[in-house]
Amino acid sequence: MNLQLSVLNGERKLPNLIQNVVQKAEKLSKKASIPAVNNKMETILAVQNSVFWHNVSIPLAEKVRIELRDLLKFLDEETAPVYYTSFEGELEDSASDYHVPFQTTDLKAYKRNTEQYLREHSKHITIYKLRNNVPITKHELAELEKMLFEQGSLGTKVGRILA
Repeated sequence: MNLQLSVLNGERKLPNLIQNVVQKAEKLSKKASIPAVNNKMETILAVQNSVFWHNVSIPLAEKVRIELRDLLKFLDEETAPVYYTSFEGELEDSASDYHVPFQTTDLKAYKRNTEQYLREHSKHITIYKLRNNVPITKHELAELEKMLFEQGSLGTKVGRILA
């Protein structure tokens, strides 16, 4: 019974913990001139994407923790509290089957992901027209909605970034 209660409390705290990691990664991404940070930039950028958290497993989260923990010293002191941990234990093979549930309403991440998607598809006729202030048709608007909401990585039309 206590284990079940502990798991439920952990799942309630999970979105805040994930948001904390994302915020620290955003701050680290601004320190790319530091070689140690630059070497882990792929991980730093990956954890800022909500798609990463949708598909994360416990072993992957542990890998991210190990890769980023030594970089926290490069954050400004007022934003980097000191954490001392002492964990012992082993992950069983079944731990890789557990996927961390993630929901977010982080609008900065959503905006960043949408802008990146639009840059990657800037040659699409509808996006080209919008960037150049050319009117679009109802059909082009429907196609744009389909591109943005049905492709899966940005979100849905009802406003949730990930379900």
